[in-house]
Amino acid sequence: MLRFMFQKLMHKKGLVFSLLIGNILLIAVAASHSMYKSSSLQRMLTDEFAQVVEETNEHPLMVTLTYSVKKLVPTTPFWETKQLAENLCDIFGLPEEILVSNYFFSGATMSQLGRNDSIGEKTIQLSSLTDLENHIEIVTGRLYNKELDENGCFEAVISESALIKLNLLVGETLEFLQITDRNNNPIKVKIVGVFRNSSDTDPYWEKSPSEYNIACFVDSDLFYEHFLKPIEDGSESDYFLNATWYVQMDYRALTSDMSDHIINKTNELVAAYPVTAASQVSLEVTDHCKILEAFKLTETKISATLIILEVPVLALLCAFLFMISTQLIQLEENEISQLKSRGASRFQIFRLYLMQSTLLALLGIAGGVPLGGFICQALGSANAFLEFVQRTPLKIHYFDKEVIIFIVSAALLSVIMTVLPAFKHSKLSIIDTKQKKTRRPKPIWQKLFLDVIMLGVSLYGYYTFNKQRDDLYLKVLSGESMDPLLFLSSSLFILGLGLFCLRIQPLLVKLIYAIGKKFWKPANFASLLQIIRTGSKQYFIMAFMIFTVSLGIFFATVARTILTNAENNTSYALGADLIIKEKWADNSLLVESSDRNMELVYYEPDINKYLKLPEIESLAQVLRMNVNFRNKENVRTPVEMTAINTQDFGNTIYMPDNLLVTHINNYLNVLSQSPNGILVSENFKTILGYNLGDSIDISGSGNSMRVQILGFFDYWPGYIPETILYNADGSPTTQNNFLIVANWGTILEKWTLAPYELWIRTNGDTDFIYDFIAEDGAKYTRFDDLSADIVEIHNETLFQGTNGILTMSFIVILILFAIGFLIYWILSIKSRELLFGVLRAMGMSRSEIIHMLINEQIFTGLFSIALGCVIGFVVSELFVPLIQISYSINNQVLPLELVTSSSDMVKLFAIIGITLVICMAILTRIVFSMKITQALKLGED
Repeated sequence: MLRFMFQKLMHKKGLVFSLLIGNILLIAVAASHSMYKSSSLQRMLTDEFAQVVEETNEHPLMVTLTYSVKKLVPTTPFWETKQLAENLCDIFGLPEEILVSNYFFSGATMSQLGRNDSIGEKTIQLSSLTDLENHIEIVTGRLYNKELDENGCFEAVISESALIKLNLLVGETLEFLQITDRNNNPIKVKIVGVFRNSSDTDPYWEKSPSEYNIACFVDSDLFYEHFLKPIEDGSESDYFLNATWYVQMDYRALTSDMSDHIINKTNELVAAYPVTAASQVSLEVTDHCKILEAFKLTETKISATLIILEVPVLALLCAFLFMISTQLIQLEENEISQLKSRGASRFQIFRLYLMQSTLLALLGIAGGVPLGGFICQALGSANAFLEFVQRTPLKIHYFDKEVIIFIVSAALLSVIMTVLPAFKHSKLSIIDTKQKKTRRPKPIWQKLFLDVIMLGVSLYGYYTFNKQRDDLYLKVLSGESMDPLLFLSSSLFILGLGLFCLRIQPLLVKLIYAIGKKFWKPANFASLLQIIRTGSKQYFIMAFMIFTVSLGIFFATVARTILTNAENNTSYALGADLIIKEKWADNSLLVESSDRNMELVYYEPDINKYLKLPEIESLAQVLRMNVNFRNKENVRTPVEMTAINTQDFGNTIYMPDNLLVTHINNYLNVLSQSPNGILVSENFKTILGYNLGDSIDISGSGNSMRVQILGFFDYWPGYIPETILYNADGSPTTQNNFLIVANWGTILEKWTLAPYELWIRTNGDTDFIYDFIAEDGAKYTRFDDLSADIVEIHNETLFQGTNGILTMSFIVILILFAIGFLIYWILSIKSRELLFGVLRAMGMSRSEIIHMLINEQIFTGLFSIALGCVIGFVVSELFVPLIQISYSINNQVLPLELVTSSSDMVKLFAIIGITLVICMAILTRIVFSMKITQALKLGED
């Protein structure tokens, strides 16, 4: 059986090789989905925690335990709490990054020996921090010793802030009357050094050294030996003692599937140790649960989106395997019939093909898993559609449970798709096979009107989703994923409309045949007659071609539209290439300590330093402030006001031309000609009822002025008409934002100068500004870089995965189109060798046979391609705006722009054109290499 199977495989190497490619691609696509999902989500989770560290310089995954030891009370609960702190990492299932134990006396009065003045007595905490010596640098003096000195004193170090606050000197000895040793003598502490933290970014310092401004630190082991070891048995303490444990866990080891576990354990601990006034134990946790809850919502959305995006290409791969397997079985129909006539049972024949399919599936696993890893890395490097950049490689786990499940499922699916045709043909005898070749049954989809049903369902889905567009947007903002029925509707529309057009295609061919029946040349006559008689055999390849071309256009449009609209919205929401706002010096400290009537004065920094930079093309000063005005109902309404220099602003901003009824420069020109005029957002008219020419009084910071409305705008650089807010239950709601745009000079006359923003247009990238800031040393209260925001969009897992999967699907579609098209026509020509011999015997030349093939290509291949193009553009026009909603962002303001890249279409049609040329070249070569003499004899017979 095995030998016979291998002989069969070697006899039809081309088809078998195509099946193997299909198997490899199917398993690679399925495996890459699971690999990429787990790897990208892991990277996203780690990045979110790392971002907290970068923004706050605080550890994002930490539990703080505090225990207060009371005097003359058993200390068993203290040791239990200490044990809990040491076991927290095991409870959470994460490795320990840092465990800092801070033991201290809650505040003892010490006397500075040698001083008799009133400042000789102060309250200070005798403390210890584990591993302190490895996280500090000594400013003056030295580090403490790990033993008592020759006078029986503890050696201690203090922070710079404690040195100043406590008015201490290095070398001084402190005596603590309330803290005694075993002989009941007061504890003495000698200050031997002053320290600061060795690094500002060291996670060890949950509390900065400056916060330890009433503490002196002795060696932690020495502290433990003298004050804690005597009560290790749980006996009563002689002191009021406090302990704080800072347990930092390694968030880099946190995997995406641990989210629920971490959240549950955190909630259990918080519930077990509530913070009350009477409790000796208190527990505090970081906001890691909020990060994980948000991650879970994003994870669900991304997982659903990725699998929805991959379903069409997986279905296409299954169709490809079924098509090639069907072609293979049709070539072997006679062999199957002969095996049946020689006594082979249906089960034996089926088992033969099952073994063949299993072998190909196993080979597909061997080649598909490594290819899946490569695809996974490519997905992680996707920067845009058909665009890849160098990124840190994803950490791929080839043998995760989910990856194995996807691989096995894909292999089983491959076996099913390749044995289905064999199962159907294994029951046919020789007579059945002969009869089958003479019958031309109508395809089942035509009998059941599946094309009409699919088209109707898809259009109903489109109508429903389009009607619920606003609800879809709010659901997406709540964290819900794309509705799979939306993407399914688009696929059903492609398939349904494609099959419906195939139902019409024979009528079109018959009409053309009838029109020229009396004057068609033999080649045209024969080719049209061939299409009419055998058209049903070409339905599958034609439907396959329509689906591949349509999906290719659809995927390209989806990818370009999603990314371009996200970039445009981000650019609009920012308004310029760079927006910076320096921290201005002021007299606020003097105002706070002096008379309340003193005016707050800001000191304007020099902005000429920016104008000197050659990379800056233009710069605009933009003053943004909150003011109030009384509306027509005399209700005080807060609004945002922006003061601008119209010329500088117009030269600097990012603003698409088609958003306003006229160019924005015309608005700016009108504003510049009226010092007391303002431009206001459209909701002043639609919600508040104002009209052109109305006057309003605005006030703020003790100043007021009367202004006149010169115009209304729907869009303005950086203006978001509605803000999405979230209720306590997580549901989104909208808040209207009102904006006033006024003249820079007029506002400065009425209001005192306040910190303003600098909007900057650059003539290239923005790397220069980072170097400038590092050299200048200025501090900023706002710094927004448009290019960095765009990069962040490209790096978002959802956009990155979408671009990667659609790119991969596009490439796979082109491969399947080329292979499927070539194989079908090569086999079609070879199966008609006898027919060509008959035609040659009747006097038809080779060129006329080639002309026949060209006609067939026009009415099948080119017809399918043209139909696929039309359907692809139609489905994009209908469904892409709805799919775009699934990628909506909070600043989604601009109307959707459907984007079809000409370069993508060139690539698609170039591949199609090359495939057609290669196909015709191969078919021509086959025709010219036929053994015409033998064919002629067969034709004469």
